[in-house]
Amino acid sequence: MRRFKQTSHGLAVVLAALLMAAIGADSAQALPHSGWAVRGVQITPGGGSTDNDFNNNLENRAILENVAPGVTGTFGPFPPNANAVYNVSTNTPLEASNQINYSGGRFGGDQTVPGGLNNQDDYSIQGFAELNFPAGNWAVAFGRDDGGQLTFDTPIPGGITGTFSLNGPQPANGIAKNNTGGHAFTGMAFTVPAGGYTTMVDTSFFERGGGDSFEVVVAQITPGSSFFNNGGVQNNGFNPWRILGDGQYGVSVTNSVGPTVFTPNNTILPEPPGQDLGNGTGNLLNRKTFNGMVQYDLTDPEGNGAPDADIGYDASFSANDEPGFGGGEFSFNVFDNGVGGGNNKWCCNGTNNGAAPKWVAADFGVPHVIDRFTITGGNDTPGRDPQVWEIQGSNDGTTWTTIYAQSTPGVQAFIDRNEVRLFEAGTDYATPPAYRHVRYFVSETGNNNHQINELEFFSDAFNASFVLPEHYNTRMVRIAGGNGATDTQINNMTEGEMIYLAATGTGPVMANGQTYNVNIFAEDVRDRVNMGGGNGNFGGADVYPHGSNNGGNDFIVAVNTYARIPEGTYSISVASDDGRLLRLTDWFFDSVGDQGTLPGGPFSSEIRFEGTTGHNQTVGHFVVPPEGIETEIFAMFFERGGGDSFEISIAQGIQNNFNGNFVLLTDGVFGITLSNEPFAGVPEPATATMLGLVSLTLLRRRRRA
Repeated sequence: MRRFKQTSHGLAVVLAALLMAAIGADSAQALPHSGWAVRGVQITPGGGSTDNDFNNNLENRAILENVAPGVTGTFGPFPPNANAVYNVSTNTPLEASNQINYSGGRFGGDQTVPGGLNNQDDYSIQGFAELNFPAGNWAVAFGRDDGGQLTFDTPIPGGITGTFSLNGPQPANGIAKNNTGGHAFTGMAFTVPAGGYTTMVDTSFFERGGGDSFEVVVAQITPGSSFFNNGGVQNNGFNPWRILGDGQYGVSVTNSVGPTVFTPNNTILPEPPGQDLGNGTGNLLNRKTFNGMVQYDLTDPEGNGAPDADIGYDASFSANDEPGFGGGEFSFNVFDNGVGGGNNKWCCNGTNNGAAPKWVAADFGVPHVIDRFTITGGNDTPGRDPQVWEIQGSNDGTTWTTIYAQSTPGVQAFIDRNEVRLFEAGTDYATPPAYRHVRYFVSETGNNNHQINELEFFSDAFNASFVLPEHYNTRMVRIAGGNGATDTQINNMTEGEMIYLAATGTGPVMANGQTYNVNIFAEDVRDRVNMGGGNGNFGGADVYPHGSNNGGNDFIVAVNTYARIPEGTYSISVASDDGRLLRLTDWFFDSVGDQGTLPGGPFSSEIRFEGTTGHNQTVGHFVVPPEGIETEIFAMFFERGGGDSFEISIAQGIQNNFNGNFVLLTDGVFGITLSNEPFAGVPEPATATMLGLVSLTLLRRRRRA
């Protein structure tokens, strides 16, 4: 049987041999190009084969290291399976790619596998590149379904400082996942000294059967980071992990096989116009500070729009294609304050091949100068991205004037999936006059379909004049070591509540038989509960009372508001990472859904989840009689460590689990009135004092003064 003989253990020499075999000696001497060199390999029955499955990483690597690119036929046997003979039916020559992001996974994975092997069984992808890392703390990881490995040729200065999700034999200067399994990440950390670090990298994955995916990502973090684990590798705005391509975080990625190719379109994509704000809901600009000013989206400055009910918006909407929220990815979904697939986006009727241009418009009721706007791309299929498109303004809804135009065919609007891009007057377009109506107008995409995720419009004059309502009194208490503390962790909701009740400021407090050191005691008044730096069901866009959207470890946040609730059946959700509670004064819950209990059984005034957890929610059901009710809503959550989030939302009817019917509980939703003070003529409930909210009452009075 034929066998490709390695001439050296060094990856640089191996890669040179592979290049020579795949594209010839002259081409192999070409100057490096940005990106990776990749190939696809598949084994199938036939040709006298005795083994037709990729069962582990060692078996896959034996084939990759002994069969040159572009060569097919029967090979083996070779270790680790001394009796196996393999029929290599597909084995592509090395080709260039600007990234490794194939077949699904957490980063979109829309690349075509070399040889068109997407969604097939018993195949492998192998990628080579020369990497140059600047000085700093680094982590790299590969995502795979099933297994794989990533190896550096040059010893890492100081060695590998941390790893996650490994198993089986490990290569020198690298990491491996030997067995089969669903999509997950395997990673390692290392430190690069001054002067940088250059190495060849050889990475691969194998697919036994079922789903398939392969991604290689990079981050500037250390093993102590909450993101340094399989679950921490996510594709969203606040997360540090990014696809490892040339220039990412200043890392150079080069190969010697040809210009970078962005599959499946096989074109080099220039940097799109505008500014990249990151990916996902957490990077939308509404209610964020930009250039020293809080930005309020003209369509929904409060961020309380309820798309399924089409309420809570400060604009009315129209479109010439699929008007409406929800539906089958209808057009108004671009105003739903969410980024993702399905009904988070507008998709997929096309504009090409003679089809009429598509547009969706917002009517603000009064004219505004559009000083900046954001547009967010879809979650999949880059070919659907707009290429020729405009933002237009009108004062009569009939005659439209171009505010911004992207008019060059072939220029994609985005480089990543779910990417939020910002455009500014004075930089990307001339400052326009004020317009009452603004619309997005698209006439050409990369294929016969079209999609975008979100639109936001901002006016500096409106930003300066808009004041958010104040309905929730909010307090944060965080503990740490020092000041004689005998306990530095909050491990359950009961412990958190006791600390909260005892704290009146920073410094040591006695609670639960222990001494705790309160190092943060912060209060504010806000219009909604949606905290957590991009986490949660609603994106967690708001900061905690101490001014950051990352609360840290071992803290509690409590809120209270006074509510007038009209007749109806309701489901209220308190969501958090970790535990939580929510109480109604002088009213009760009939039942509970999702994660949690009614501590007092049916007709309890409290819903609760006691322990630690990732983001989840407790849903309480209650019925309001025809005359309505007035009640105080008090809620609290605690965070032990890792990610954190806190949300309060509500839906009509009995909802046993969180779903798209829930909207953030803000003033006016479903006819509910909220106030941060008791309603006139109604005594302040005793729970306000019992639950430690006296200083919150004083806070709101100071703010009015």
